[in-house]
Amino acid sequence: MNYHRITVGIKTGAVTAFASDPYGNLFGLTAAHVLAGGDNQVIPQDTVRIWDNFNNWIHCGNAFAKTWLMGRLHPNDYGIIDAGLFSINFRIQQCFANSLKPLGYSPWLNENPRRNLINRDVKGYSVSGQATLTPVLGKITGVQTMYNLHGNPVGCDLVISIKLGNTNEGDSGMLWLDTQGNALALHFAGAPGVNSITSLATFVNRVTDSFNHLQLGWFDLSRNDVMALKTLV
Repeated sequence: MNYHRITVGIKTGAVTAFASDPYGNLFGLTAAHVLAGGDNQVIPQDTVRIWDNFNNWIHCGNAFAKTWLMGRLHPNDYGIIDAGLFSINFRIQQCFANSLKPLGYSPWLNENPRRNLINRDVKGYSVSGQATLTPVLGKITGVQTMYNLHGNPVGCDLVISIKLGNTNEGDSGMLWLDTQGNALALHFAGAPGVNSITSLATFVNRVTDSFNHLQLGWFDLSRNDVMALKTLV
């Protein structure tokens, strides 16, 4: 089963990280615009489906929460946050729960000045590459910079130039890892067109912190709760 390819209505996306709450409930982490589906709204009734080995979309869970923020172009709050959480039902959890392991945060997130990240290598796992688990390899070419996306300048924590592989529509929500396999950034967009060799991404600590600030009551998405599939670490 391809646990990394999801769909909500007409939107498709990727999930390469998971989060758990204090009660052991498991959530998938992806892009908010994926969970928004065709009506551009994230509501609990929205069904999330996963692609199985028999070329079928099967019910996985439901949309849970989203964060969509433009950022203030400030060093600690620069670019877009486009992230969402969805619940995963018990039957699906049983299929892969034993394969999950804690995923650490990249020490690069504490780099000062940020421009030191320029030219560092990163890797991710595109939905289209799941059959072979071949990583997409990239190099950081922009840090906390503006990028012209569909004719509109947007703030980005990272601009990543892809050296091996590419990203396509449906890869939104893919996680970028540092050279040690730690979580670094969440891919939210690529350059227009297919087989993009540019990725725009948000620092993952800003993503998880944004969910903490939603004050969801019982839900506590702490950094130690971020998880990823064992095969991808």
